[in-house]
Amino acid sequence: MKKLKFQHPTNKVLIFLVVMLIGLLTAVIWDFGQKIDILWRQNIISANFYSSTGATTIDIKVYIQNAEKGLYSDQTVVDPIGERVYIPEARIYLPLTDLSRNLLYNYEAADSTQNTPAQVSINTSFNINRLVNTFADVPCAERMAGFSINKKDGELVGNHFSGSMVLQDGRTLYLFTNVTDSCANYWGPDNPDAIVNLLKQAQSY
Repeated sequence: MKKLKFQHPTNKVLIFLVVMLIGLLTAVIWDFGQKIDILWRQNIISANFYSSTGATTIDIKVYIQNAEKGLYSDQTVVDPIGERVYIPEARIYLPLTDLSRNLLYNYEAADSTQNTPAQVSINTSFNINRLVNTFADVPCAERMAGFSINKKDGELVGNHFSGSMVLQDGRTLYLFTNVTDSCANYWGPDNPDAIVNLLKQAQSY
């Protein structure tokens, strides 16, 4: 007659708990996988929608426009008698033209702690006061041209370097343009090259 092996109750409890834990983990992983699958499908649908329509929502368009307006809040000061427009912070003036009277700019003072020069980012009122058509147009609205003073450095160096010029007071302007290929049709005739041509006529005061 075989003797029955005695199994301690604790072992049964442990086996039961392990089985329950495995079941719980399986359910959690399955549920998590389902959620990931739903999010993945939603992102695919969203991406397909934007790529097929090329459209952004009006809310996002207005948000982008307001952000640009907040950045380019300064307009050149027009002197109709002297036929000049001034950028006072940079102490320069440009010839008065239809383009120069509609320039907007953002001036950043030199920062010795960051070793960055004074720099001016330039846009046009026409460019700022229109809504972008697609996400691809956002770089076109951000900046058209700009310059740094006395040092070829700062955030503008990510743009195309378009030369330099020495002012009458001895300061040097380093000129930059946005050369994003997709922006050519977006800008029209008042493009970065036209702005740089104006900047090359800058005079100090």
